[in-house]
Amino acid sequence: METRLGKGYSIQVKDTLKNNSIVEHQLMLQKKGSSVVPAVYLQEQYELYMKQPDEERLNWIIENILSSYEQQEKEMGEVSKLSHKLLHYEYVKDNILFKLINTKDNKELLMQVPHIPYLDLSIVFYVSISETEQGIMTALVRNQHMEVWNVTAYDLYEVARKNTPERMPARFCSMEEMIFGLEEDLGKNPTDEWELDMLQIEREDSFPHLYILSNTLGINGAAAILYPETLKNCSEALKKDLFILPSSTHEVLLLPYEEKIEAEELACMIRNINREDVPREDWLSDHAYFYRREDDKVTAA
Repeated sequence: METRLGKGYSIQVKDTLKNNSIVEHQLMLQKKGSSVVPAVYLQEQYELYMKQPDEERLNWIIENILSSYEQQEKEMGEVSKLSHKLLHYEYVKDNILFKLINTKDNKELLMQVPHIPYLDLSIVFYVSISETEQGIMTALVRNQHMEVWNVTAYDLYEVARKNTPERMPARFCSMEEMIFGLEEDLGKNPTDEWELDMLQIEREDSFPHLYILSNTLGINGAAAILYPETLKNCSEALKKDLFILPSSTHEVLLLPYEEKIEAEELACMIRNINREDVPREDWLSDHAYFYRREDDKVTAA
C-alpha cells in the first residue's frame, strides 16, 4: 500500500472496538493535509487472501482496498464539510437515533457511551449522518459528545424515541412473507440462514406461526420493540401475548404465546442458532423475552 500510494499518505493499522466486544483491525489511510481518514476493515480482506494466497490475489486485494478508500474519501469529504455543525446539539438532535445492544457483552464500550438500561440490554445512541445505496453512515454518540452538547442520556432518549420510528419505521410481517424471495438471495443478509432455520423448525415442530419485527431498512431493527405502541399493536393484531426471540441486533421474531411453549426451550434454540448462523457482532441476547398485553410490558421469559 505504501508503494502504491507514495509518501503523500499516512498509513497505520488501528484496533477498533465493535459491538459485543469484538475488536477488529482497520487500515487507516490519510492523505497528508486532509482531515478525512477512511478506514478499511482488514479481516474480510485477509480471509479473501487466504483462499488464494499468491501475488495475483494480493494485488487484487490492494486494488479492492484502494477502490474502497476512494469511495469512502469521496463520501467522507462531503460529510467533513458538516463536521463543525456536529458540535451543535440543535443541528444534530433531529438525527439522533437509538439501538439495542447486550449489556454484559459490551461492558467496555458502555463505559465510553451514554446509555440507558433496558432489561439485560442497553439503549445506545448514534447520529445518522448520511444515507447511500451502500447503507447509512453513522457516528456512535460518546460521552464527550454528550458533554459538548450539555445534555443527559435521558435527553438523548427523548429525541431518539421520536426520531427513530419516524426515520426507520417498524416493519412487521409473517415469516413466510419475509422468506419468499430470500432463498434466491441467500447470503446477502447474515440473518437469512437464521430465518430459514426458524421456518424449518416452525414447519417441522408445528410451532405457532412466527412473525418478524424490524424496521424498513433492516438495520438496528431490534430497537423497534422500543417504539411506542408497536408491540401492543402487534399483540392486538395476533390476539395473543408474545414471546420475543432476539434473532439479531437487526430484528426480533415474535411468537404468539401458547402454554406448550417452554421459555428454556426457546433459549436453547436461540443459543444454538446464534452460534451457528449469526455473526458474533450481531448477537443481541441468548434468551427470549415476554410481552404481556394486559400491562403493556416486556420482561425476561
